[in-house]
Amino acid sequence: MWHSESLPVWAQELEDHIAAGTSALYILHGQVYDYVRVNGEFLPCRNFLARWLGEKRHVVFYNLSQGLEFTDPEGEFWFQEVNNQAGNTEEEDVSQTRARALRALGQRPNQQPLPKDPHEVMQLVEKVMTCPCGLSFAPSKPLAVILEYAETIIPALELGSMGEGDRANLVTLMRWARHRSLLEPGHIIILTTGNLADLNPNILLSRHGAEIIEILPPDREARVKFISQLLAEGSFKLDMSLPEFANLGAGMSLIALHQLLLRSRRQRQGLSVEAVRRGKKELLRKELAGLIEVIEPRFGLSELGGLDPIKSFFAEIIAALQRGEEKLVPRGITMMGPPGVGKTALAEALAHDCGFNFVKIINPRKKWVGESERNFFKVLQTLRALAPVVVIEDEADQSEHSRDEYSGDTGVSNRLRQMRFDFMGDPAIQGKVLWVRITNRPDRLDKADLRSGRSSERIPFFLPDFLEKCQIFAAVARRSEIPCSFDDFTETVFYLDKRHAGVITGADIEEIVFRAYRRARLADHPSVLEEDFRAVIDDFLPPHQSEVLRQMEFLALHQCSSRRFVPERIWEWTTGSE
Repeated sequence: MWHSESLPVWAQELEDHIAAGTSALYILHGQVYDYVRVNGEFLPCRNFLARWLGEKRHVVFYNLSQGLEFTDPEGEFWFQEVNNQAGNTEEEDVSQTRARALRALGQRPNQQPLPKDPHEVMQLVEKVMTCPCGLSFAPSKPLAVILEYAETIIPALELGSMGEGDRANLVTLMRWARHRSLLEPGHIIILTTGNLADLNPNILLSRHGAEIIEILPPDREARVKFISQLLAEGSFKLDMSLPEFANLGAGMSLIALHQLLLRSRRQRQGLSVEAVRRGKKELLRKELAGLIEVIEPRFGLSELGGLDPIKSFFAEIIAALQRGEEKLVPRGITMMGPPGVGKTALAEALAHDCGFNFVKIINPRKKWVGESERNFFKVLQTLRALAPVVVIEDEADQSEHSRDEYSGDTGVSNRLRQMRFDFMGDPAIQGKVLWVRITNRPDRLDKADLRSGRSSERIPFFLPDFLEKCQIFAAVARRSEIPCSFDDFTETVFYLDKRHAGVITGADIEEIVFRAYRRARLADHPSVLEEDFRAVIDDFLPPHQSEVLRQMEFLALHQCSSRRFVPERIWEWTTGSE
């Protein structure tokens, strides 16, 4: 028998609710298909529920594929008795008399098959739980009925779109939550689902009485102990340290980690860092296809040119994270400015230097009713599991309509925005999930997005000045391993400003460097010459007009949260000094 202290946190919460006796209906969501750690032992969640709840109850599982499954003969006999009685319309018909005679002779009569249809199963379950008095065999314990893959029983559909059977199932479950005939004997019903948003939203309303409990992904300690147990078997090999594997496994289930080790053993090689990263991306691609993109950060802050005030601020964040001072980390950052000035590159460098996962959110909107909200809920659950993580929401002004704009989306934008606000406002994720929104039109963001606390820092980005352009040329050439015949790019930048004044971004400089390299290679130059850069600059056509870029800079400056991010030259041209 397990003591409460040895149970997982979610199981302790479930035990407390059951002891309080305020509801008979419970919803377990999240990692319901993973291993559970109890007293140093790792069990599949299903097996754990069967053993733990089976100490005080008859445990019965049901899903659409396998129907009813019983963990002990007494519980099965109980169901068969009620099912056989329900199948006979006359109390004294021949089949019932024959069945009693066979039992008297110690033989087992032919049983009527148990139903598999959800509606018929739930009718049978209610009869068993509420009408035990007519049974010839008295049960010794109450029931624990576990409805697996509950999203297949009460799917997330509007009531008008649900079939009669689905609506009946929904009403039955809502009745059961506070049914006195179930509460008094101690019967419980547990729904399990991987994603809470896949269940019908009506069952989640507090007024119906269901208790909702999340099974969180395994933390680092659980991952370390699970991997240690597997390695102790002697059949698995790592090409990295155990702590490194545990860190890379953030956001993955224990089952997924086990599968990676099994795959490496089949290939007769040790599990490498690259194999874990590849497996993680593959897993997330299958789970969240088209919703998020996991990116491997390629470079750090030291490999970026210019942007010194912002890089200094990010260095402070990294130092705070390394010291564990999470209160010094902003809850959210909004990066604003023209395209191509280094917003995404800086976020990637931040993720690289602090060792966080790096994720880009793709628009979760879909055309079907409720699907956008379910997708976004799944994304938020994954982000919590991937922590620590830097989240990039690019083109943030296009992902949601402002409340002041007409959207025509029946409130989807407002619901997605509120879900994000609730997530970002959770103090438990501060210092673990750093949400970075990127936009070149901050005037189109909802006003609530820009308030302090929700977006702790609003950082403006501007076109690079002369010195920053020189630094960007050098940084791009060094990072991309492009050989140049000189190290000082002063003359190159002079020529660039003469040809394209006020319209060159960091992305434009990167493109010019690559074009110059291609020209040098085609001309069989051992390194890129000044004449290669000048020829490319003459040929280059900037993608944006100076008026458009200057307007975006003004918008970013208007929403800036701190003077430290604004170079002195910007104050000069905003006051008309230039």
